[in-house]
Amino acid sequence: MQKDLDRAQELLDARQAAEAAELRQQGAAKYAVNQLFQNNTPASDAIKDTTTQAKIDDAQAEINAVKDPTIKAALQKDLDRAQELLNAKQAGDKAIQDAAEKAVKELFSNNNPASNAIKDTTNQAAIDSARAAVQKVTDPAKKAALTADLDKAQSLLDAKKAAQDAADKAVNELFNNNNPANTIKDATNQKAIDDAKTAIEKVTDADKKAALQKDLDKAQQQLNDRNTIILAIPQLNPMTEADTVFSGKLDVSQYNPGTIRIYINNAPATVVAVDANGNFSYNIGNRKAGDVIGVDYKDRTGQYNANTKTSITVTPITSNVTINKMTENDDTVTGKVAPNAKVRYVVNGQAVNVGYADANGNYSMYIGKQKVGTVVGVEVFDPAANKYKAAVTTTVLAVNVTIQPMTNANDTVTGTAPANAKLRFLINGVAVNVGTADASGNYSKYVGTQLVGTTVAVEMLNPETGKYELAKTTTVTGAPKSTEYTVNELTTDGDTLTGKAPAGAKLRFSINGNLVSVITADASGNYSKFIGKQKAGAVVSVELLNENTNQYTAPQSVTVTTGTGNATLAPVINTITEGQGVVTGTVPTSIVQVRVWVNDVAQTIVAATNGNFTWTKANLKAGDTVKVDYKDATGTWISAEKVVTK
Repeated sequence: MQKDLDRAQELLDARQAAEAAELRQQGAAKYAVNQLFQNNTPASDAIKDTTTQAKIDDAQAEINAVKDPTIKAALQKDLDRAQELLNAKQAGDKAIQDAAEKAVKELFSNNNPASNAIKDTTNQAAIDSARAAVQKVTDPAKKAALTADLDKAQSLLDAKKAAQDAADKAVNELFNNNNPANTIKDATNQKAIDDAKTAIEKVTDADKKAALQKDLDKAQQQLNDRNTIILAIPQLNPMTEADTVFSGKLDVSQYNPGTIRIYINNAPATVVAVDANGNFSYNIGNRKAGDVIGVDYKDRTGQYNANTKTSITVTPITSNVTINKMTENDDTVTGKVAPNAKVRYVVNGQAVNVGYADANGNYSMYIGKQKVGTVVGVEVFDPAANKYKAAVTTTVLAVNVTIQPMTNANDTVTGTAPANAKLRFLINGVAVNVGTADASGNYSKYVGTQLVGTTVAVEMLNPETGKYELAKTTTVTGAPKSTEYTVNELTTDGDTLTGKAPAGAKLRFSINGNLVSVITADASGNYSKFIGKQKAGAVVSVELLNENTNQYTAPQSVTVTTGTGNATLAPVINTITEGQGVVTGTVPTSIVQVRVWVNDVAQTIVAATNGNFTWTKANLKAGDTVKVDYKDATGTWISAEKVVTK
């Protein structure tokens, strides 16, 4: 009897132990499930940020150990909901991660951060936008990798801007007032230009590099012109038959050749030294009247330069004849001799007329205009010797310089001069450049467009004096240049600033008060400049360079408005049928993701491609309310709802 009682006790104890174990297991399973949800309750219908697949799997293991089918089913339902919420969260996280990765890659050449080069279109706004996308990524490892690539892009952009700033500074500092519109500074030398060239070579933006190179070429041309040495013509002292020393002086302020070569009757005779002051002399002995003594010297190339050659003619001892210089525009030979002296006029050695000086010794004879280089002479009759003495001569010089009229639309002075003549160009009396006529006598020199009333002049170098003279001038005419221009409206969809202005006009533009760049209108007066997409409310201002005053006009401004691509349009949700559970629709094309709600409970985040979205939830029932919303450009959530039908 006792044995049976003991057995009954054993069975009761075992059953009570099993019931206690089941209760503990139920508690453990419920705890594991509750810990997955906000506020530790499935009623929150929202899982914790710390909920992972591993924790859900652990809770599943606890549920699997529960024996009570009713409790087990209830726990399983809560766990299934946690799994759904985790899946939705992971899908949303992936969409955010994909969007961030795309934004970062598109900063780089070939959309590849490994290229270690950013696109020409990558600017600070693009980097800031990508950084905002990366901030939304929740995966720490992925976020760190994207941030590293983003930092690389920022470093490359900073380096690009630094290179451009350095090149800008180097080029600007070549010019007066640090402005390429002016002439170069006195201190600008070849090293400064070479240093600026090195800085330009580091610029990667092709348009910016070309603009800087153009300014550098301008500086180089001005330096070349400034360094062009005008070879001075030696000044020779006159000689008579009684003189034995030939002497003269050379302007050595720009260049001293060190020596000078002497000719006698066009035959090289000797080479003598030129001192530091430009003086030279040679004991040539007595020369007969009519002998021609000439000189020339070597230029910097080490060759004797024909442009330096000049000469004098030895005159008789008793000669007191002078002959005035003649140009190709003169038709009369004049000069001074003994009063009432008889004189004979010769052209290239041939006698052409005879006359007499007046009581004051002045003579004058019409011989017609002569060609450049013609030798015109005067011979005085010596009654004692009953013959004419050797001629005193002069060589006809060229002065046929012309200058074409200019208007305020012209930027180049043109005209004619003697072939290969050396010329100097002046603006309002100030020399700005030098040049040389070509073999046909034509010249052309860029001086920039000038204001109406400006005096433009050209001077020719006199080979005998080594000085510029005989200026010809023209006064700039023309109507005032138009200052009318327009600025087209901008929206957040657009990335290019456009408008109309006078043909070839220069304009500069600013964004939110910050000067950005300069634009030149084309031949039709249209201008455009890529500025990237701007935020709504950004102010873009444009100023026109007034060519009448050389000053920029007051700015015209436009404010960026929201474009149709970013317009606030409610989502369109197509009909949803019970049993199918497919939610489709459209949003503006600029939207890349939407949120989906069912009966006011957040479900997931769905990617939108070209404005289309699709989401599937099999257990949607007739009467359920599905809401889709997205955040517009202002940060406002725009939504629409659709009720599930049978």
